[in-house]
Amino acid sequence: MKTHRIFCLGVLCIALTAFGNESPKLSEVKTFKIYFKEGFGFTLKDGELEEQTTDKKLSTNGEIVFSITGEGKGLMIGTVGSTEVTIIHRPNSLIFVELPPQGSMQVLTVFKTWNKKAGGFVCVYDRCVDLGGLADIQVVSTFYGVAKPFD
Repeated sequence: MKTHRIFCLGVLCIALTAFGNESPKLSEVKTFKIYFKEGFGFTLKDGELEEQTTDKKLSTNGEIVFSITGEGKGLMIGTVGSTEVTIIHRPNSLIFVELPPQGSMQVLTVFKTWNKKAGGFVCVYDRCVDLGGLADIQVVSTFYGVAKPFD
């Protein structure tokens, strides 16, 4: 009987630890601060690959904020200002889409998966920047990290 009680106590402790560290529901969070772990990108010039990069640490960590402001609408606040974004709700993710005036697109996807160690939802940020007005240059990058609930 002692073995049975110890086993049950161990299972209860594991269950309490797992459920005591639950994440907030993605649908309940209205504002996120973005923290990137790593990323990669490349630059195209005149349609040819000019440069390929890998970035393990970004200087903008925690300085980009995405916020839901209404049905299908939101706001991105970055290092050089803010802009309106379109929000798409999916069963397993929340997608923020920015369409800057120059015609490029930037997308943040926040998944419902919670990273316990980092304390945030898993996210991916894709940027496609067209510098066509200055030169025939496109910069494409993808960054991985977490979106932490922020009030």
